[in-house]
Amino acid sequence: MNTFNSFYRQSPVTTFILIVTVGVYLVPELFPSVVSRSFSMQFALYYFEHPKFQFFQIITSIFLHGGLMHLFFNMFSLYNLGPTLERMIGSTRFFVLYFLSGIFGSLLHLAVTAFFVYLALGRFWIYDPSLPLESQFPNITNLNQSLDQMYPQLKHALSVSVGASGALYGVFAVFARMFPNMKFYLMFIPVAIKAKFLLIGLIAFDLILAILQLEGDPLGHFAHLGGAFTGLLFYYTLPKNLRLGFRWSH
Repeated sequence: MNTFNSFYRQSPVTTFILIVTVGVYLVPELFPSVVSRSFSMQFALYYFEHPKFQFFQIITSIFLHGGLMHLFFNMFSLYNLGPTLERMIGSTRFFVLYFLSGIFGSLLHLAVTAFFVYLALGRFWIYDPSLPLESQFPNITNLNQSLDQMYPQLKHALSVSVGASGALYGVFAVFARMFPNMKFYLMFIPVAIKAKFLLIGLIAFDLILAILQLEGDPLGHFAHLGGAFTGLLFYYTLPKNLRLGFRWSH
């Protein structure tokens, strides 16, 4: 209990986000009769032309995760990065950074999804359920195929987006600028990587995969990129003593 109280006093925003995010995942899993999975998915982020889209999903989707491993890796990252950064820049700034990164990550994801929908269909809406598919998709040759099979560019528009990755990319972007030489070890990579190089690598990785749009890739790479660039811009709003005062040399 003393350890928790100490952790909370030093990083209350990180603690709040961890508790709420884990709780949001566990409650439907442990008590499905109280909160069903279908109910919680109303708060996932849908494409803005989807009938289930609501503006609040831009924020609420940050607290949802697609599986236990998705939740674990995101919250493990927050647990390791959040307390240090929150103590350095203050709880209010950390709160703003986390949610601004998540929000702008969601907005970039929606904007790019709309771009791909327009490339595929020449319009921003996907289909009208009251009209026959043949009249809306004249190039269809096999009505037994799903829309995402016929139009791979629609995969994100036809699915939901969840997760705190955009927010965490923003957090890590600021962390890497403040502590560029801090070393990280990644799974399956036995060599320590400095934060500044890891940030560059993550951005390059997401940018390449975002452009390639590989089939079967479920990740929202543009949400990651939106979060990272928000974090980089946020860094320059910090007082100069914070931006320059904590650079580790080793």
